[in-house]
Amino acid sequence: MADDDASASRGFGAAFRREPGTEREDAIHRASVEAAKSSAELGERAINALEDLGWLASKGNPALIADTVVAFGALRAAATGARTNVSFDLAALTSAGVALEQIRNQHPALWATVERLNAALDRIDGLTASIDRRAAPTDAV
Repeated sequence: MADDDASASRGFGAAFRREPGTEREDAIHRASVEAAKSSAELGERAINALEDLGWLASKGNPALIADTVVAFGALRAAATGARTNVSFDLAALTSAGVALEQIRNQHPALWATVERLNAALDRIDGLTASIDRRAAPTDAV
């Protein structure tokens, strides 16, 4: 998946290096949508991992609580990266004069992924805060 995402990113950069004109705009549109789809797929994986980490936070072995907090940090980084990339890639479509509202209507699944990732980030933050004191008790002193 990371290789696919890197390939989509290269296509995105190549589209922006084209000479101005209709072909460039079409290339940017195609590359933006492909890059957004690739990042969205990575983001969905992060969202799916959240349930398992949530279970570990509440029912897992207490000796693993520090590892769970670290895992939440890594998951947050992955979800943030995916959310930012999908959002940026969708916004790149405005370079051809398309309004964000129109982009949302044209790509509702990608737009919804950004919203799900925002919700996942909120959930990650809440779960991390709920166990952080057990993982790092010296911070409370």
